[in-house]
Amino acid sequence: MTIMPTIVIQPVLFELGQHTISTLKESLSEELNASSIVTLSSIKEIPVQLFDKQRKQWNSSTILQWLSDMFKPSSKSARLLFICDFDSYSDELNFVFGEAYVDGNVSAIYLPRLRQEFYGLKPDESFFYQRQGSSS
Repeated sequence: MTIMPTIVIQPVLFELGQHTISTLKESLSEELNASSIVTLSSIKEIPVQLFDKQRKQWNSSTILQWLSDMFKPSSKSARLLFICDFDSYSDELNFVFGEAYVDGNVSAIYLPRLRQEFYGLKPDESFFYQRQGSSS
């Protein structure tokens, strides 16, 4: 018997708009066959030590570890998805769109590089939502 996961979406350092929440819920329901999807209020503060001043980016690996330590899932079938609206890198990678623990229940996605305007292009909301859905 397969246990369908509960997905918990929690923004970090910003508020998610209703359209983004709806899009994420739709994509996650289809992709992960979730039993339910819950959206929590934003995490308002994270340790500044996780920010690399030289790179002007957040360290995804240390953020993921901190989130994993601070926010434990309520059940074994719960999956925590942290949505971050800041740029991040991991180890030797210049940037990441997201990071997760293999066989784990904690993941984070980073929105800035999913937006056209990050690359100096004209904003394209439709393309942003399409990319966002495929990154999760």
